[in-house]
Amino acid sequence: MDELAGGLWYPLWDGGFKVDHAVRSVDETLAAAADDLKVALGLLDARHLAGDPGVTLRLRAQLFATWRRDARHRLPGLRALTRARHELVGELAHVSVPDLKEAEGACGTRRSSRRWWPRGSSTSRTPTST
Repeated sequence: MDELAGGLWYPLWDGGFKVDHAVRSVDETLAAAADDLKVALGLLDARHLAGDPGVTLRLRAQLFATWRRDARHRLPGLRALTRARHELVGELAHVSVPDLKEAEGACGTRRSSRRWWPRGSSTSRTPTST
């Protein structure tokens, strides 16, 4: 098992990808997401790979319900993370080497703010609009 894990993770880490792994129950995963905004953001992209698809479905349903319920409390933290990223990377239109994911005005900014917003919502406001 260690050889399989090493064969999977080390090439990704050596390639400069920021990946992590953990083995947690659904409740432990939701608790980690409640404690750490970056964990919660990463889990919004959780996809089923193998095993019981019901576990993935339950995780995603509970995670999205929590996001929607706690959105007003999470938005200040999300805004702070976004501002910090933009200050670090810069504005897309004004950097010599644009980062299409992380720069201000890039597609990653819009995606991160909309990916947890309810589909089919009757409002056209994004969660970051005032």
